[in-house]
Amino acid sequence: MVLRKRLLALLFAVALLSCTSVELDNPCDRRNGIPSQDCYLPSVGGGSSSSGGGDNHFNPNIPYINFIDNRDGKTYKSVVIGTQTWMAENLNYRTPGGASRCYPTSGSTNWDDNDNANCDTYGRLYDWATAMNNSASSTAVPSGIQGVCPDGWHLPSRAEWEVMTDYIGGVSAEGKMLKATSGWKDGGNGEDTYGFSALPGGRAYSNGSFVDVGGSGYWWSATDTYSGVAQSRYMSYNFEDARWGNYNKEYLSSVRCVRDSD
Repeated sequence: MVLRKRLLALLFAVALLSCTSVELDNPCDRRNGIPSQDCYLPSVGGGSSSSGGGDNHFNPNIPYINFIDNRDGKTYKSVVIGTQTWMAENLNYRTPGGASRCYPTSGSTNWDDNDNANCDTYGRLYDWATAMNNSASSTAVPSGIQGVCPDGWHLPSRAEWEVMTDYIGGVSAEGKMLKATSGWKDGGNGEDTYGFSALPGGRAYSNGSFVDVGGSGYWWSATDTYSGVAQSRYMSYNFEDARWGNYNKEYLSSVRCVRDSD
């Protein structure tokens, strides 16, 4: 009996030591600085990540996965849709040299009037060269273009967007299924069926004017059409599908990244 008790005590001590070791090696442990890019924390439903939001526009029924951008320590939600893992919010990484912008304060037309609250909600807006990190166009699946995305993620090509389109049943209701259930003007909210939680971050023209926040969302793909023009996914408050637009590469649009294959 004494031997058995000693054996149980020894096993308990080994188990405790093992658990402690796992905790210290956890890539999500912030005690040793910014966690690893491979830090994935299950996160069910609403609330917001440290990259911004705060309006609880995430779907409370979706098992989101948190990840951390090691460049600035921001945490983002991501979601599995079919065979792909998408960011569930727009990228909010401030590129060196000011090549990205926040949508300005309401009523302002000043290009440099960056409203950080809008970045928190909608992410930053990037021109195509910045989104691509000056890479060449790609039509591949996966695109192979990291661009402005964090390590382990990439900017999706048009064909990669269409992989998601096919999975959710086609383009006709894609906007309705991908738009967040709040944040779109005039009752233009979606159902957020898959947790993509698209918000209307608007865009900017090359002359420095900003338009469409609250009404439309534009997301760069890694695919261009011809010199000076690239393809962007587009959703609006006043229609339920999702569309492709050919836009000047100097315009500023949002970015969603897709996780690289394991």
